[in-house]
Amino acid sequence: MILSSLLSSTNGSNSPWNSVHVVSISFVAFLMLMNNDHHQVSCLSSPSNNNNKNKGNTWQRRIDRAFLDVDLKGQARVRNLQRALQDPKVIINDISKGVDAVRSEGMGKGHPELIDALWPKGTIARSDIEGLQAFITKQLPERIEEIRNNNPSPAIFDNSSNNAEILSQVIRNNDLQKSLQLAQNVFRETPKGVDILPHRLLKTIVLDNDDDDDEDDVVAAEIREYDQFDAISCTLDTSEEYTLLNMGAALRKLSSYMLQTTKQMTSPFMMHKNEMYVMLPTPDNNADIDTNNNGDDGNNVVFAKTIPTKTMVVYEFTGICTNEEIIRNKDKLESILREYDDETISVLSTAPYIFQYNAPGTIPWRRKNLIGFEVDMLPPTQNETETQEEEDEEAVATTQIETETQEEEDEEVVATTQNETETQEEEDEEAVATTQTETETQEEEDEEVVETAQIGTETQEKENDDDAVVTETWE
Repeated sequence: MILSSLLSSTNGSNSPWNSVHVVSISFVAFLMLMNNDHHQVSCLSSPSNNNNKNKGNTWQRRIDRAFLDVDLKGQARVRNLQRALQDPKVIINDISKGVDAVRSEGMGKGHPELIDALWPKGTIARSDIEGLQAFITKQLPERIEEIRNNNPSPAIFDNSSNNAEILSQVIRNNDLQKSLQLAQNVFRETPKGVDILPHRLLKTIVLDNDDDDDEDDVVAAEIREYDQFDAISCTLDTSEEYTLLNMGAALRKLSSYMLQTTKQMTSPFMMHKNEMYVMLPTPDNNADIDTNNNGDDGNNVVFAKTIPTKTMVVYEFTGICTNEEIIRNKDKLESILREYDDETISVLSTAPYIFQYNAPGTIPWRRKNLIGFEVDMLPPTQNETETQEEEDEEAVATTQIETETQEEEDEEVVATTQNETETQEEEDEEAVATTQTETETQEEEDEEVVETAQIGTETQEKENDDDAVVTETWE
């Protein structure tokens, strides 16, 4: 009955979650087949009292790691799967909430709760689902429309065979494990085996979801500090244009130079206004750079530059960068800053910095991107300082009151202890006196026993003497 209601709710639906529904239904069916206990299966039709909603800290994360974590070893995958399936009743109880929501509200309104039950926020699968939805419904159509309108030049793909040969050489120069790690980067959100631009986290911007559950509050953005670093750069044909033609041409210039000169890549590629640049690998950061040896025909020149230390507020998003996608995320970051309303964050410019972490070929919905504004962290205002001082004074006063209260309690404890000690001494004296009295009484009783015994002995002796006299008389 449950499966039939789910299937009927998907028929004729234009929802982008249809593929997710199929997976959900298959997973529920699998769980039903696993259980021979009719009572456990019947739990599907009743609400669950499980408090782990949206946390995904048990079976959801274990299944997620078992199937989707690129870096997990084979034995670890099996262990995660075994532990996830140890208690099917818990899984069914979690899913029952989502199933009930779908049955009562339909797939259109009820599917979010089903998705939360199967793939809570924070899991790889949930990120894939959201990224895939954005890619299919927005980014891919935008890219197709862009290609249709602009008819990109084949120059984007010039030197592709040369770059492929260089990449093959890089892989051959590394051991098998490193080569496998680099190849697996097409499945990773954050690449491994390459130098990543380092940063220091200065502040986390957390937005309140207007409910009493702090666990549902979202880390919306971060304030980061990027130290000065050396880079190679090239000029974009068009400023702040995120088309395949504009970005592809710059990417080809920089990657050709990096692969021919340093034989390795770094991450991310950064765009700002009319420029794209990438950090030089760590061993080469202070080396002399031959910008003439760039692998191009002499018209496409890259140049060395030092990027100064910057403080930035950044917002992360996934997928491919299109003009519309950048506008959406720029608006989102501006909205976050307005809602957060922190006077210590001063935005110096809203000309966005775009960080793209992944190489071409990475699964589109796992591509990691950042959009950021350069900011200045200001000292607290006078009002904030006064408020802080008042809070500090209140804290000191509270501490003082607590200290005085503790001292009074300590004095009471000391007085109580002293009274208890005196009472104990009196009880000990009474006990000693009682013991002495009992001892004297016992001694008197012992003396009486001795006297009684002595009298008895004398009486017996007298009786013995009388018996002797009678015997003599008889004789």
